[in-house]
Amino acid sequence: MVKYWTFVGLDGKLAQELQGFLPGRIFDAHTHVYRVADLNVEPPSLFLEGPPEVGIDVWREHSGRIFGESRLRGGLFLGTPTANCDRERVNAYLLAQLDGHPGSRGAILVAPDDTPEQSEAYLRHPQVVGFKPYHVFSHEMPTFQASIPSYLPEWVWEIADERGLLITLHMVKSQALADPGNQRHIRGMCLKYPNARLILAH
Repeated sequence: MVKYWTFVGLDGKLAQELQGFLPGRIFDAHTHVYRVADLNVEPPSLFLEGPPEVGIDVWREHSGRIFGESRLRGGLFLGTPTANCDRERVNAYLLAQLDGHPGSRGAILVAPDDTPEQSEAYLRHPQVVGFKPYHVFSHEMPTFQASIPSYLPEWVWEIADERGLLITLHMVKSQALADPGNQRHIRGMCLKYPNARLILAH
């Protein structure tokens, strides 16, 4: 049974109530696109429950049911990180999706093993506005307790600062934002690179 892709009566009722609180225009600031084949996941996985390809048109169809399709203006689409994903294919798919949707923007996956030169080709795309690091790319184990610099290398901060790009950061460790080490690192890097635009995800 597909649990997470079925829009049932209760969903419709809650969506209708929600729409009374929403503005006339919505830009989704955190959403993902992907092809399951690029993610290299095995059952059980949430990604295997839905369509084999989830592009911007699929996002619009399903988000439109919740928010009202006429309100949707675009989104900040992120590459989808899994531990064994093919980052080149994930990022290439993201760029291909952006090509058909000029009102949207994207953030590419980046990992500590990447180089600035690898990111440069993606950053030339006019709709790519930042980076999406993720703990699954850390070499610290378990990655849910990984330090931020173990999956967000400093060169990403440098480029973001130079170009005014964003970094969408999903913190881990048991206390997330309440973790003193996370707090010190975030504060220190924001002071050092004040033109980088940091988004603390979730």
